[in-house]
Amino acid sequence: MKYILSKTTNPYFNLAAEEYIINNLNEDLFYVYVNDRSVIIGKNQNPMNETNIDYLKQNKILLVRRVSGGGAVYQDLGNVNYSFVLKDKAKDIYQFEKYSKPIVDFLTDKLHLNAQFGGRNDIQIEGKKISGIAQFVSNNNLIFHGTLIFDVDFSNVSKILTPNYDKIASKGVKSIQKRVGNIYQELKQKITKEQFINSLIANIADDNEYKFNEKQLQEIKKIADAKAKKINFLLENKSEYKYKKNEYIPGFGTIQIYFNLENGKISQFEIFGEYFSKYNTDDLKNQFIGIKYDQDMIKKIVYSIADFENYFYNLNRDKLVSLIMMK
Repeated sequence: MKYILSKTTNPYFNLAAEEYIINNLNEDLFYVYVNDRSVIIGKNQNPMNETNIDYLKQNKILLVRRVSGGGAVYQDLGNVNYSFVLKDKAKDIYQFEKYSKPIVDFLTDKLHLNAQFGGRNDIQIEGKKISGIAQFVSNNNLIFHGTLIFDVDFSNVSKILTPNYDKIASKGVKSIQKRVGNIYQELKQKITKEQFINSLIANIADDNEYKFNEKQLQEIKKIADAKAKKINFLLENKSEYKYKKNEYIPGFGTIQIYFNLENGKISQFEIFGEYFSKYNTDDLKNQFIGIKYDQDMIKKIVYSIADFENYFYNLNRDKLVSLIMMK
């Protein structure tokens, strides 16, 4: 397959380019990019739950929402992002281990590291996460993308991210710093980030580079501007909720249920989390607004959701009912 190596470190542009590629380019591509300091959140996450917004603003760390599910990640110039954009492979969504194999093979065979797939969606070296993986489908095409933590400065990550501590505890560690590792520290023969990127591309793609033309660059910029505008609107127009349920479910991820009641009926309703979903769960919230807050009514709505697995991968319907009922 051909490769694309981004010429910018602007995270809005780089993530917008993924959306453009999957929806407009009719071929398999391997896309590699590096972002300036930023927090990248999953498509289902509420940024207020995942990040210290004030710290981000004070330190000019950008907040960007990606098209795929999963959790929030901090990135700087020491992180390398990769994307496999694969034509007609939407049916393969959630096959994390299968599609992580080329990356694992590169790390083990070329860099002689003890890398392996682990957990729900990680690549690990000596038990430490060095790559988080997510997926997204559109137009019957699949994006399989992830981070490669080459040499990231995590010294202030506890001030940047506000993770679910039940999740961290379930991994047997006490902090994000203890759970993640840098590839550079594990290398017996040190190489630069640029050498790492060149070697990665050489082992995954062929020698043909795909280059965006000027019209395509303008289209990507429009998507990037819209992403920035949307996340800023969300930050400036946050709602207050009286009823909140937050839980980490092994194998599924974190989920937060927020709602308000008026005269015994649901007046506002949101579902957030780092779970994976093929479809956008925002599409479901209007089904709950205006209904009586009653277990039988909630169960009726939940059981009426067609393709439930595509909205909540690895969650059963009764568990969602119990979460909404604050049990």
